[in-house]
Amino acid sequence: MSRRIIEIGSKVSALKTDIADVRRRGYIYGAYLEDKADVLANDLENVQAQLNRTLESEITELRGELDEVEGTLQNMSRAGGDRVQLGGFVMIADTTLGALEQKVTAAEQRLSGMYGPIESEISKSEQQLQQINGYLEQKDLASFDFADGESVYMVAEAKWKDGRDEPEGFLYLTDQRLVFEKRQVTGKTLGLFGGKKEHEVEWEVPLNSIENVTTEEKGFLGSSDLLNLKFGAGARFANAVVETKGGANNDEWSRQIRRMSAGNVSDERAVPADPALIERLRKAPTECPVCGGVLPQISAGQNSVTCKYCGAVLRI
Repeated sequence: MSRRIIEIGSKVSALKTDIADVRRRGYIYGAYLEDKADVLANDLENVQAQLNRTLESEITELRGELDEVEGTLQNMSRAGGDRVQLGGFVMIADTTLGALEQKVTAAEQRLSGMYGPIESEISKSEQQLQQINGYLEQKDLASFDFADGESVYMVAEAKWKDGRDEPEGFLYLTDQRLVFEKRQVTGKTLGLFGGKKEHEVEWEVPLNSIENVTTEEKGFLGSSDLLNLKFGAGARFANAVVETKGGANNDEWSRQIRRMSAGNVSDERAVPADPALIERLRKAPTECPVCGGVLPQISAGQNSVTCKYCGAVLRI
């Protein structure tokens, strides 16, 4: 049990180190990660204290059972050659030992169960950090530059269902735009050798140009997870269909695109926004200087806004 406690404590410490690492690499979202690591460390201390109290109680109860077994063994030694009496004591001892073994097993399970919730939450955090590290790896491999103040939020392997070549690559969701980057090798001989590496942005859309996103399952037994995107002014085309791949959660992608477009992820920032950026947003126009239309709400991280009425793009 003590070894398990040490292992859990080491995992909590490792979480804090890994969280600091993704912050150093530039991932500013998921503020809950630090909070959760602190809660887990506190929960571990509380469970350790509770474990000590429970352990004392379990030992006291089991000691009583053990005393009963010892008493039976003493009676057996006094029985001498009386086989009938000795046989009775053997049966009693065997029954008592069996019951004691069951109680010891039950006690171990109760004590072990006290750590179950903590280990489960640690595992969830480890999976989240693994996912974030995957986002950052793809960010480092991106063929395009990120604007000042722009931060990646999610990345997934994807295919653009353009009705023609259907290029494969990666879909990037940042706090300023949605980007599809083609990343594939074409023209391989026999599908195995040579070929041309294609690595470039196919399209990008400002967040405020995303009007709607829905999910759809197609193919045999719903084998293809599709995102149906509807765009407004500021986008090259009116809509796009993207198939998410690599185990990406399509419903989660749809939900997060809507949240990011509406500017509802500011509370997830682990790094405070730049004061200069906040001031720039405060002074940002609310009315289009070209047509007079009301401009869409601007979220933190955006450095431009597109008028949905006339298509004018305004730098913030």
